[in-house]
Amino acid sequence: MPKTVHKLDIPLHSAAFLGISCAEPIHRFSWLLNKQLGVEFAFTDQSPEPITPFATFQFFDEEFSLHFMLIANRANEKRLAPELKNIDYLLVCVGHNAEKPLAMFSAKIKKIDGVVGCYPLPAEKGVLKQLKALLIK
Repeated sequence: MPKTVHKLDIPLHSAAFLGISCAEPIHRFSWLLNKQLGVEFAFTDQSPEPITPFATFQFFDEEFSLHFMLIANRANEKRLAPELKNIDYLLVCVGHNAEKPLAMFSAKIKKIDGVVGCYPLPAEKGVLKQLKALLIK
């Protein structure tokens, strides 16, 4: 009898992005997120290469095996995603079915004072596509 090999078509990890417009500095905004969402974002200086100059906070949800990153879109005069000039922060979720928790977070983030907008971002082109490829390795 011939040997059968089965392959999964579903990726084990995916990455999803939210773009957030908020005038608060990233340290204060991460504190507001922690308070509103009941999470524990903490500052990290161990980011992948293209993210390194941008302030980054991260949170690991061990229960659901999800990795969240809050990344400033601006460092001095440089932008991580130049095509997203009205976005101050990127909230990234990496893990299985990453879109679902961000959809739940989006409604709560919009209730934070000072948040002007919170939008899901497609990761099919530009910097977000490169970032997605880097983060799901």
